[in-house]
Amino acid sequence: MSISPTGRSHPERHHPTDEQRLASLQSEFGVSPPGSLRGDASDDDSMQPLPQRPSTTLLQVQDALRDALPESPDMIRARHDALAAKIRLDQLSERRPRCVSHSSAAMDDSSHSCAQVSMDESRTRFDKVQEEEPESWEGAARIYEYGSAANPELPKVPVVVHPASLHESGATRVIPFDLSELLGGQGPCTSPNLMASYVRIVVGESITTQAKATSQAYYVIRGSGSTSSEHGVVKWATGDLFVVPKTDGSLQHSCSSAEAHDGAALYWIHDQPLLDYLGVRPDEVKFPPALFTRSKLLETVEEIRHGPGMEHANRLGVLLGNASTEKTTKTLTHVMWSLLNSIGPHTVQKPHRHNSVALDMAVAAPWPHGKVYTLMGRELDANGNVVDPIRVDWADGSVFVTPPGWWHSHHNESDSTAWVLPIQDAGLYTHQRTLDIRFADDEIELHRQGRIRGTAFNITNKQYLEVVSTHQAALDAADNDVPNFNYGL
Repeated sequence: MSISPTGRSHPERHHPTDEQRLASLQSEFGVSPPGSLRGDASDDDSMQPLPQRPSTTLLQVQDALRDALPESPDMIRARHDALAAKIRLDQLSERRPRCVSHSSAAMDDSSHSCAQVSMDESRTRFDKVQEEEPESWEGAARIYEYGSAANPELPKVPVVVHPASLHESGATRVIPFDLSELLGGQGPCTSPNLMASYVRIVVGESITTQAKATSQAYYVIRGSGSTSSEHGVVKWATGDLFVVPKTDGSLQHSCSSAEAHDGAALYWIHDQPLLDYLGVRPDEVKFPPALFTRSKLLETVEEIRHGPGMEHANRLGVLLGNASTEKTTKTLTHVMWSLLNSIGPHTVQKPHRHNSVALDMAVAAPWPHGKVYTLMGRELDANGNVVDPIRVDWADGSVFVTPPGWWHSHHNESDSTAWVLPIQDAGLYTHQRTLDIRFADDEIELHRQGRIRGTAFNITNKQYLEVVSTHQAALDAADNDVPNFNYGL
């Protein structure tokens, strides 16, 4: 018995020795906690584990040690570090706390217990994560001086011709217009965003085509036939154009007849290169399939030709649109743009430019060869003519590339009308308000006035006032509700 300072007696309390505590833990859990967890440097580390008992988790062992042994500051820090490390590692690997037993892979050949090996391993792995994780993120970061990196040197879009002779003979096949080695694309491409090919189909034969694309367009250079897909069946003939949206399967094209060269020829363009660059695949149909027949196109052109004020028009053509873009971009699809453009005999269409790449199909180039051509280059002179131009002669059924931003003019020195069908990624540019199509006469006039235009995107004074008024009203309405987060900037 012992006597308290108040004079009351209390039963004797028995304080077990460290050895007794350890023996109790050994009996209950089958492990021998090392001396480092007790805050001393005893030789208990040499104690061997007892025969295997049912598995216990690391947290159970730590709870038992915490309750049974005196906790020194070193022990508290060690336990907290081990728990923090294990929780962090479990979060990073999205795994549950793993079971630690004598059979665990965490055991080594030393005399250390499961608990010690697991905590040491967790501490080491956590320290490694702390060291490596910032390095792995920072290692991918790059910082450049603005002036030298604002306009990086990328491979230039070349002026190249894809001749008609490629689709005028040979077996049924796809003939790609692949410039990826010149452009450095993620895969086959004719421009950074589009891929163009010819599809030759011998009469009586069929072929399938497939692209992971949001938009596919087919212009019929020659022949008659049909195309079937998950979107249905469409019949086509020379001069027709049809578009299809995202297609999970393939399209099968069959040729029933051809007026020349023993087979049909299709001009096929799709936007898979754009999706390859973005690292995505289409998962939504963005527009309905559509067919533009040659008869309807020519009928519309004739209507425009005879319209008021068109008798002296320099340009006579029709833009091709889709019901899905009628209230927005008015383009062939949400990505692609196309124009059936006619150039009258002995006519020059003065230079213009745009930011999209044009893949131009020469639909009709009157004989003799060399009487219809395009001049293109980077600059204009004071009179609005292309400086040091590259000349591309047209040939029926051939395609040529017009680089982005290049000024180009079309010339017809023959006695008949010439036709060209450019297909571009200008639907995307129009949506982004970056197409920036400009005409030489407008730019030269501005230059003579001492003005340099930053954009060709027009906005009327009325539109400007409406935009400003609406924006200011929104700011006023939100003034008392929205905090200012611009401090410190």
